[in-house]
Amino acid sequence: MTKYVKRIDGDYEFVSVNTDDTIKFDTQTLEVTGNLQVTGNLSYIDSESLTIKDQWIYLNEAESGIYPNEAGFLVRVSNSGTPYAGLRWNNSSAVWQQNTGTDADGAAGSWVDVGAQGTQGVQGIQGVQGNTGPLGVQGAQGPQGVQGTQGITGSQGATGTQGATGTQGVQGTQGVQGTQGVQGIQGLDGTAVAQGATGAQGTQGIQGAQGTTGTQGATGTQGATGAQGTTGAQGTQGTTGAQGTTGTQGTTGTQGATGTQGIQGLTGSESNINATNDTTTNGLYPVMVASAGSSVAAKVTTTKFFFDATPGNLTVTGNFIGTATSAQYADLAENFVTDVDYDPGTVVIFGGENEITASTSYADTALAGVISTAPAYLMNSDEQNAQPLVLAGRAPCKVIGPINKGDVLTSSDVVGCATKLNKADWEPGVTLGKALSSCKEGEHLIEIVVGPC
Repeated sequence: MTKYVKRIDGDYEFVSVNTDDTIKFDTQTLEVTGNLQVTGNLSYIDSESLTIKDQWIYLNEAESGIYPNEAGFLVRVSNSGTPYAGLRWNNSSAVWQQNTGTDADGAAGSWVDVGAQGTQGVQGIQGVQGNTGPLGVQGAQGPQGVQGTQGITGSQGATGTQGATGTQGVQGTQGVQGTQGVQGIQGLDGTAVAQGATGAQGTQGIQGAQGTTGTQGATGTQGATGAQGTTGAQGTQGTTGAQGTTGTQGTTGTQGATGTQGIQGLTGSESNINATNDTTTNGLYPVMVASAGSSVAAKVTTTKFFFDATPGNLTVTGNFIGTATSAQYADLAENFVTDVDYDPGTVVIFGGENEITASTSYADTALAGVISTAPAYLMNSDEQNAQPLVLAGRAPCKVIGPINKGDVLTSSDVVGCATKLNKADWEPGVTLGKALSSCKEGEHLIEIVVGPC
């Protein structure tokens, strides 16, 4: 093949005479400014890298207006078998598809739909980084201009005389500032040299396989169930009243006179009933009477006062009025919405995605309190996705020792744990309460009193 060298200033058309001829441009760099149109079955570009500055690459542009169903890209990955991996658009299904082993026509192997992105899994191990492409030769740097001589620093003015002790002396007059030296002449800029060509970009590293999903953390130990209260003794069954005497039967035939009615039996005791232990019915209603006396009607209410046996909840719609009450447990608590479920004894602050979250820093002024283990009285009990926060009283608390009985406590740098507050670090909002017991170094669960210190 004969080689020609010609500068192309206008429009030129290179036409092959035979269908199997190949037109080649044998040069180190072929730069085309404008549009390049190649009409043929296959176009080859034998280069380490191809830089295209256009915003779009158009495929499947058929002048006939009839477009093939698939079009895409093939990447050669081996020298045998089905040596190409491909990405194509399937027009009939309107989806992108991929194939990891096909031929030069894209006919072999299986094309699999590229599905919608699933839920993001745990980040996999980072794939090995691809080799960095060779660095382009850097153009020579122009010589730096000579730096101008720095001006002489002016002499410092004399310090004023210090006034006598007692009445403060008049401040000395500030010395005159020295004249600033003349700035040196700026050196000439070095001659700019054309920047070397950018090296070809290295082949991108193979994407690492998605990491295995981490195992789910162990479920925290469930708190011990409180002892069930003693069941009250069953009441004695009332005595059955004696049956009255049957009246004398009349003579058969003409019906005789009706026999005298027998005396009514004694009424059974109204103070005793038969009772059955029931721990599963979610709707037991206390029976009440309006007054004392015989043959008094028993009444119930199904909406104002009832007992759910399975959870053990007694519900009263209205106010509880009494002289005094007592509780088995020791703290006053209120439900607050948390970002996750925390173990009882966890120290929390106001913040996070909802209302309260676990503490993470020492002496946090946003300190809220500690998650209750078993509140004696719970306010805001209908709040959803909430946990009881101790407002006052004694409760178990996670701490980082050493702790001595009576120490004032605050939040620590360990998540959800309290620690001793140093006096120098006190400020409003940082105190949690006082320790009721001592412990050594490390993480412990101790009793504390929550409240102002």
